[in-house]
Amino acid sequence: MPIRLSADDKNKAVPDLSRVEYMNGVSNFQRLFREKVSNQPMGSKILVPWDIFKAHVIQRLKDLHISSEKAVIAFFIGLDADLKVKTGLSVFGVENDIVEGVDNNILIPSNGQRIEPQFEFEEISTMVNYNGASERTHAISASTSPWKYASDYFSIVQRHRAPINPATPNFQDVHPHEDARIVLFPWEKEVVALERANPLIGKRPYLIISDYTSFVINGATRVRVNGANGYYHSKAMHIGGLDNLNSLTDELNVGSAVVLTYFQGRAIDYGNLCPPLCDHVRF
Repeated sequence: MPIRLSADDKNKAVPDLSRVEYMNGVSNFQRLFREKVSNQPMGSKILVPWDIFKAHVIQRLKDLHISSEKAVIAFFIGLDADLKVKTGLSVFGVENDIVEGVDNNILIPSNGQRIEPQFEFEEISTMVNYNGASERTHAISASTSPWKYASDYFSIVQRHRAPINPATPNFQDVHPHEDARIVLFPWEKEVVALERANPLIGKRPYLIISDYTSFVINGATRVRVNGANGYYHSKAMHIGGLDNLNSLTDELNVGSAVVLTYFQGRAIDYGNLCPPLCDHVRF
C-alpha cells in the first residue's frame, strides 16, 4: 500500500493542542502505560535545540536528495536498558508514492531497503532548568542497534485497555502488530510550521518531544475515537525557549488563548501512528 501525504479537513482532525490538552495527554500516558517488571508508570521528554534538530534533518534531505515538501520525520518507539522510553529517528521522502507499507506495517521503500531508526536521541551532560528541575538535554547520534530498543519495548511494556477504570486495572502487553511502533510527522507542513509560528526573541528555541496519548485511531475510518482498544503510544511536540539564565520555558498558551497563527502557542500531536495508519501521512 503506498504512503501518501494528504491534507485533512482542519474541522475534523486538528493536529494541534492547547496547553491543557497537551498536559492531559502527557498525564494520560503516565497513567495508562507502564513497564511490567516493576509496574512503574512511563513517560519521557526529549529536549533538543531546534537548530541542531533542523540542521540534522536538512543534511539528511540533502544526502537523500529529498525535497523539503515531501519529507517525513519518523519517530521509532523503544525502551532502553534503564527501562526509559528510547526514541529512534529517521528521515525519508514520500515522492510519487515510492514508499510502501508492507510486511506487517514495516515501512519499506520501493528499492527494497527497510526504513530503520538510523539515529537516536541521546542524553548528554548539558543541563537546563525545566519545570522546576534540572534536566539533561539531548543530542542526535547514529543508532548502533536499530531494532533492539523496539524489541525490548514489546517485551516489557503494557498499556491500559478499555474500559479505563482505575478501580479495575486492565493492563495488557503491547503487541507489535496492534500497537504503534512508529509516529510519522510531515516535516514542512507540521514540524517546520510549528517553529515558524513560535518565533522567539532573546531565547534559543528547543524542540520538546513528549510521550503522549489521547486518542484511539480507528484503522478503517481513520477517525480518532475512544474505543475498546484503549489508547495508543504517540508523541507530541512543542517549542520551548532557553533564556540567558539557562531556564527552558514552554511556549504554550494557557487555556483558550486566542491563536492568531496556526500552531502559535500550541503543541502538535497525532501525526500518524503506524500501525494502524501506515498508508497516509496526514497534516
